[in-house]
Amino acid sequence: MDRIRVALFGTSFARLVQAPGFQRHAGFALVAIAGSDAAKTRRIADDLGVAGAYSDWRELLAREKPDLVSIATPVDLHHPMMLGALAAGAHVHCEKPTALHRWQAFEMRDAAIAAGRVAGINHEFRFFPARRHALDLVRQGAIGRPRRGEIPGRVHSG
Repeated sequence: MDRIRVALFGTSFARLVQAPGFQRHAGFALVAIAGSDAAKTRRIADDLGVAGAYSDWRELLAREKPDLVSIATPVDLHHPMMLGALAAGAHVHCEKPTALHRWQAFEMRDAAIAAGRVAGINHEFRFFPARRHALDLVRQGAIGRPRRGEIPGRVHSG
């Protein structure tokens, strides 16, 4: 079986969560990582045993030609990175939030469809038992009608 060649965009969450996941699965080969700080990215790539380390994600795409790009960067980079990866022929796994606004998200979706590639948004924490329990309580009316919810570090109003 040919392994899927994966490139990571991002050196924080990608390093801590995504890299170990891809490296533990026999169907994937983590071939490169891109980060904004060249020295830090090289150090992380060395720690992970990954040959490719880039400070420019566009260069990574051109040189490595990955089958799959996993984007775990600040949200303002998701749109250009996903469009670039799709244009380079890669499938894309992108962290949430998807984009800065729905128009970017629509463009990202449409680009994936036009390229015939899979593009998905990762919602990895939605099945944590504590979050599932909190959602069940809200649905049961245990706290009344929600007006605002907070998750440490993020505020959602509604």
